[in-house]
Amino acid sequence: MKTKQIFFFILILALVAPQTVFGIALNLQYPVPPGAPNINDGNQQTFGDFALYIYNFIVWISGLAAFVMIIWNGFLWLTSAGNPGQIRQATEGLRNAALGLLVVLASFIILQTINPQFIAPRLPTF
Repeated sequence: MKTKQIFFFILILALVAPQTVFGIALNLQYPVPPGAPNINDGNQQTFGDFALYIYNFIVWISGLAAFVMIIWNGFLWLTSAGNPGQIRQATEGLRNAALGLLVVLASFIILQTINPQFIAPRLPTF
């Protein structure tokens, strides 16, 4: 059992390591959301750009989910007709949506403050 786990770990490492170390082109086509790098260009299609693309995608989806939750919970609050249980549920939902949005935006601000290259990584050219 232990040798099987070691074999799969080495196999995964062998498949991922060349892309992370040397920036081998992945040759895949992806849609480009706003703010994300264009990873469809063959010269810039590296693992670092792909990781940045995934990060931007998660930020956009989280922002969209928080926006939908804020709208939905605001609607619940407006239609509660003074029912304290529904108002409490709506305010908890609004607080959770705002907290989630704050965490996502804080991750972006922290990475930008520490080093802007974390948000826009570039591999050195040889």
